Amino acid sequence: MHGGVASGFHHVSDPLPLNIRKLYRVTLSRNTVRSNLVVREVPATASSLVEGDTYVLDKGATILQFNSKGSAGQERFKAAEFVQSLSNERKSQSEVIVYGEFRLSTGITFVPLIPGCIDEALSGATRFLNEFGENTTLKKADNTVTGLSEDRPILFRISDATGVATFNNVTPPTKASLSSQDAFLLDYSTGVPHPAIFVWIGKEASLNESRLALQYAQRYLYDKKITADRVKVAIPIMKMKEGEETSEFLHII
Repeated sequence: MHGGVASGFHHVSDPLPLNIRKLYRVTLSRNTVRSNLVVREVPATASSLVEGDTYVLDKGATILQFNSKGSAGQERFKAAEFVQSLSNERKSQSEVIVYGEFRLSTGITFVPLIPGCIDEALSGATRFLNEFGENTTLKKADNTVTGLSEDRPILFRISDATGVATFNNVTPPTKASLSSQDAFLLDYSTGVPHPAIFVWIGKEASLNESRLALQYAQRYLYDKKITADRVKVAIPIMKMKEGEETSEFLHII
């Protein structure tokens, strides 16, 4: 029954889910004001693997963390924190293994090197990448934001200048189209491999515009998931104020 104190008897936990295969990417976006750590579910395919980030592959009975070369310490710590939360939810029934391009370590049990493999770093990277097929490699970081010609971001203005809140498309979707007097929504939900919805609040935007912006973003994303086949994974909504933009946002717009 709900509440009370657990007895001293042995408790049987629910069996581990066996049909899970989810990939999470942990990224650190930096700007001059602050850094933002984002844990984002991405398609569990080789095309989602990019140099310089940290990944978590949840297979149910096993949870794999991979620290790629060039990944930040904050990303690795956040990934470990996320892995631990998954493990705790399953009463520590999942085996946790941490791989890195520099060295190989495990969260619970030691995993020996691949027989005949002298390079320990190669062993760890290969074991994780082989989960996505033999000869899988990480994509170059320069390809992080691509496809703008095919997946052009879409910009919307949220304004109550007329006394009634409006939500209108703005072209072109560039920084020059942003106005300090209003709030804006930048749709990059089809971006590869970092889909996102950005909410930008101008310095002189009204309190009403600032409050409505997030509501419009949530409704917009909900409607988009219903009508667009391409929107299949969790897409974050990232809110920022003018002057505190993330490097990812500035790179896109």
